[in-house]
Amino acid sequence: MKRLLPCLLALTACHAMADAVADMTHEQWQTEGKRFVPPYHHKRLADYVEQMVFDMDQHALAALEGNILVASFVDLDDSLSSTSMLGNQLAENFMQQMRKQGYPVAESKATGNVMITQTGDLVFSRTARKVRQAEYCCVLSGTLIYGPSGIEVNARVFEHNSQAVLASASGLIPYFVVSHLGQLQ
Repeated sequence: MKRLLPCLLALTACHAMADAVADMTHEQWQTEGKRFVPPYHHKRLADYVEQMVFDMDQHALAALEGNILVASFVDLDDSLSSTSMLGNQLAENFMQQMRKQGYPVAESKATGNVMITQTGDLVFSRTARKVRQAEYCCVLSGTLIYGPSGIEVNARVFEHNSQAVLASASGLIPYFVVSHLGQLQ
């Protein structure tokens, strides 16, 4: 019992510190939060994305005829064209989770060629180009809202031609989960 008590006290202290970080405002996170990141948390961005995929309307997605193209998530601002490392990482995670759940997903960054370089063999590119519409029927993307205790992610799958929303989900990702992605805004 004497050995168990210090462990319980340490766990209680870690839990209290994690709650304190989760309750920080965005401004506090920018000034104070960077000093403390829970050293031992096991939450990954993929865990939050997986939950959002489960929250989407599975019946509407099951009836899809074609591939889903996953695009970067953007900041909810006037232009809806600003993305970040987080926006790109969310797209990668959604692509993986949608495929894991059995949905057909189109790869938009594949060049169709293998470029052999001194640093590796490359098949992806971010060179601006249009993706042929025949390669996909629907798009999965969404917006990011920086709130007091984390980033609100609003994801949706919409039909490309009609722009009808077929499924949607949202989730709050605490700042400490994505702190390793660098600058958030």
